[in-house]
Amino acid sequence: MFVLLSLPLYVNAQTDAMGAISTLLEKGDAAGFDSYLGEQVLLNILDEEVQADKNTALSALKDFFTINPPQKFSHKHNGQSKDGNVFAVGAYQTDNAEMRTYYVLKEGKIQELCFEVE
Repeated sequence: MFVLLSLPLYVNAQTDAMGAISTLLEKGDAAGFDSYLGEQVLLNILDEEVQADKNTALSALKDFFTINPPQKFSHKHNGQSKDGNVFAVGAYQTDNAEMRTYYVLKEGKIQELCFEVE
């Protein structure tokens, strides 16, 4: 019974995290990701994929946002995988390109983050 009662809290926490992450992407706020990154993150930034610790991921995001400042970010859709991880897909718009962006959350922390040119 406790599991059923706590499920709405878990879903609300995941939804709150997705809203906050969308805002960070819209602003290009790398430092704000500190609260949302897992200790290890699979980063795929423009076809360069790396398994990074949190500090390396924050540095990579800072560099990415400096080179590719956002003009707009729009959340397209989200869902949940069979193993319970939550994912979201969006479009990150810069002056030069639109990038498909997705991330995977596990227990409210980003485990995977991808920016790819469409």
